[in-house]
Amino acid sequence: MLTNSQLYHNKLCIFAAFNFVIVLFWSMSPYIRWLVPSELALFLLLASTMISTLSLKQYVPECLCLNETKKIILVSIICFVIYFTTPLVHTMRWGHFIYFLIFMFIVPLNNLIIFKGYTYLRKLFIFLSIVALLYWILNYFKIPLLYYTYILEDRGLNSGDNYRIYGLALSLYRGSAPIGGGLERICSVFGEPGHYAIYISFILAIDKFRFNRVGNLILFTIGCLTFSTAYYGLMTMGIMYRIVLEKGVGKGVKNVLLIIIGLLFLVIIFGGNNFFYTASNRIFEDREVDNIVDLVENRASNETKEIYSDFLNSGKLLIGNGYDERPLQITNWRGFIYQFGVIGVLITLFLILSIIKKVDLLYFTLLLSMILLVALHRSYQMYSITFYLLAFTAVCVNTVERKYIIYKNDSINVTKNSLQIE
Repeated sequence: MLTNSQLYHNKLCIFAAFNFVIVLFWSMSPYIRWLVPSELALFLLLASTMISTLSLKQYVPECLCLNETKKIILVSIICFVIYFTTPLVHTMRWGHFIYFLIFMFIVPLNNLIIFKGYTYLRKLFIFLSIVALLYWILNYFKIPLLYYTYILEDRGLNSGDNYRIYGLALSLYRGSAPIGGGLERICSVFGEPGHYAIYISFILAIDKFRFNRVGNLILFTIGCLTFSTAYYGLMTMGIMYRIVLEKGVGKGVKNVLLIIIGLLFLVIIFGGNNFFYTASNRIFEDREVDNIVDLVENRASNETKEIYSDFLNSGKLLIGNGYDERPLQITNWRGFIYQFGVIGVLITLFLILSIIKKVDLLYFTLLLSMILLVALHRSYQMYSITFYLLAFTAVCVNTVERKYIIYKNDSINVTKNSLQIE
C-alpha cells in the first residue's frame, strides 16, 4: 500500500488532478469554449475522466475513496440528474447529463487528488488574473493593442456587445465603449466580469480567505476591478468569516483594508469621472443597493415579479414550467422556481447540503451563504456543475488541511502525519 506522500506524487494521481482542473475550468466557460464544438469537448472530457478514474481503480486503488459521505453525494447527483436532465420530469439535456456523469466519476477521487488539483487551479487563476490586469492597465493608458473582435450570438446580435480578445485576456465592449461605460471591468478569459468575480470569490473561499497569502491578495485586488456587486457581497461574507474565525481583525483583513484604500486612491486619482461613472452605472445601476436583499432584487424587473405572482397561482408551483418556458428574467431566483418549481429547489438544496455537510459549522455557514447568494443573484448558474464542483473542492481541501497541512504566508510550510508536499 502506498503512503500518502507516494499517492500525492504518483503520476496517475497527478494526471487525475490535471484532468479535474481541466473539467472544472472548462465548466466555467472560458472563451475558448465558444470556439470548440461542444460535442467534441464533452466527449474528450468524459473520456479522459473515465480513463483517469478507471486507471486509478486498476493500478492505484488507494487513490479512490467511496465512503458514506461520497455515496450520499452520488445519490444526490442521481436525483438531480433524473429531475433536471432526463425526460422523466422535464426534457432530455444531453450536455447537462454528460457533465454530471463526469462529476460522478470525480466524486470517488481521493481528497489528496482534489487538493492537488486546487493548487493547480489557484496558480492558474493568479497567472491569468495578473495577465488580465496588465491588459487592463495598457487599455487604460490607451496603448494600441492587437485584438480579435468576437460577437457572441447569445448576447451581441441585438445589444451591440462584442469581445476584444487579446489572447490570454479579453474585454467586453458595447459598441466602441467598455460595457457600462467608464472604466473597463476586468473579465480575464471569461464572458462576463460578474462570472469571473464569483469564481475568484470561491477560489478564495476554498482557501478560507487567507489574506496573509500574496496570491490571495492579488486575486482580491483584481476581483475589485470587476466592479461586480456579487463580488462585493461575497467578499463581505469572506471578511466577516475571517473576523469571526480569528476573533478580531487579523493581519489578513488589515491587508485587505489597505488594498481597498490604495485602490480607491489610485482609481480616483487616475480614473476620475470614469471611475465614478462605472461605480454608479454598473455597480448600483441607478438603484438603491443598501443590503443583500437589494443586491438580489435589483436583477428582477417589475414585469418579472408580476409574471411570477401569476405563476404562484397557476398550479405548477411544484414542478415548474420546464426549460422551454422563459417569459421572465431568469437571472433572478424567481426564474429558477418558475422553471423547476419547489421540488427543483429542494433537490438542488439536497445536492448542496450533501456536499458541504461534513465541514465545521462556521465554514459550512460561509459556503452555504455564498452558494445561496449566487443562486439568488444568478440562478441560472445552478444548472451547471461548476459551483457544485467548487463546493466539493472546498470540502476536500478542508479535509486534507485538517489532517496534513499548516500554512505560512503564501506557501505550504509545515506538513504533518507523514505527508510531504512540495
